Amino acid sequence: LRVHWIPWLDDWLVTKCMSFVGLGRTSMESDILVIGVGRFGKNHVRTLVELGFGDRLIVCDSDDSQLVDWRAKGLSCVNNYRTALENDSVKIALVVTPAKTHFKIASEALELGKDVFVEKPLCLSEHEGLELQNLERKKGSILMVGHILNYDQTVQKLLHLLSSGAIGDPKHLKSNRLNFGTVRADENALWSLAVHDIAIASKIFGGRATEVTCTGQALLGNVEDFVSLNLGFEGERSATISVSWLHPYLHREMVIVGTEGFIVYDATKPLMEQLKLFRYTTSQPTAEQPKPSCVAIKLEGVYSIHDLSAEGEKPLAVEIRHFLDCCRDRKKPLTNSDEALDVLWVLEKAQKQLDEAKSSKARGSPATSSEAELSPSSKGDSEVHKSKTMGVALTSHAYQSHSTAVIDEGAVIGQGTRIWHFSHVMPGSVIG
Repeated sequence: LRVHWIPWLDDWLVTKCMSFVGLGRTSMESDILVIGVGRFGKNHVRTLVELGFGDRLIVCDSDDSQLVDWRAKGLSCVNNYRTALENDSVKIALVVTPAKTHFKIASEALELGKDVFVEKPLCLSEHEGLELQNLERKKGSILMVGHILNYDQTVQKLLHLLSSGAIGDPKHLKSNRLNFGTVRADENALWSLAVHDIAIASKIFGGRATEVTCTGQALLGNVEDFVSLNLGFEGERSATISVSWLHPYLHREMVIVGTEGFIVYDATKPLMEQLKLFRYTTSQPTAEQPKPSCVAIKLEGVYSIHDLSAEGEKPLAVEIRHFLDCCRDRKKPLTNSDEALDVLWVLEKAQKQLDEAKSSKARGSPATSSEAELSPSSKGDSEVHKSKTMGVALTSHAYQSHSTAVIDEGAVIGQGTRIWHFSHVMPGSVIG
């Protein structure tokens, strides 16, 4: 019996039926609640059905129009997540709602003793993240965050190569996540796009970043459409992450530089060509050349998704299967609350810098560092050469460089040159 024209009564009847059906089930036979089936949540529902959990699935969205297709496919659907969470047959909840609602919904689910998966980001502050972690531990629940790049099989192969010492000691990560995509109004490119790369950088370099520098610009609205993030880690390791939805073409590339080589991960390539390993050799120091220079780069190998055991399975399926396995075996997830807190710490520090830059601009204060670097310097030659170039040879100090640009030692830059966002000027280059 369904009463679609009275939503609260319909929810009550459904949950009462679920409670009756759920009597006598084991924890892993309990119902799985997906809260939010919009742009991303529909993929979670579809994946759970493909994994064989359709008969245990309850789909929830406050917008009834989002549920029409799922009802037609025979899935249990409700509009009120609180009513569903209060049902004893529901032990597992997936929160795939807008980020601003994550903390509220996840905390309510954890308070009721549910195991909870939350799409990225876990919440919007480290303080909220700590509260969720405390609830997780207090209730003995499983809490997992959707850092999906950890479950991409090519990335798993990349991490395996790094852990096996394929390029020596990893020292620097450069990631570009750029596309001409959907422009958001409620979250900027930092929170929408950079989460995955921050999580991978933290995993590669063994923990939370120790330094954060962030710049960005809002061109189409009030939120930053592109963001450049520089992170420092212990052991003189670093990461540079560039994200934007205002880019003329899709560019998703990650380069990890080690003491003995490079690994390049290009998600836009065919699977057989996504992962490449390069090794380099350096010259021996001499009296004339005290610093070693790179003398040869060799492509060592190309690795594909087919090198892995779970051949062909999509990252979201791997991620959800891992979460359900953790719920069954009561084990700590790969992307757990500790990792989520490391990422939130970086996001919060970076957002603070973006907010301060906006405030300074609104007050008409002196230019921020990024604005200053887009203006010709008025300093003397020797000062400019020291502070702006870190060893780069100049024909004149009157050049412009955005803070997201990377200028390597040994480049020659001419007067009047303008170096814009995300540019990389390599050693030996002569421009302008």
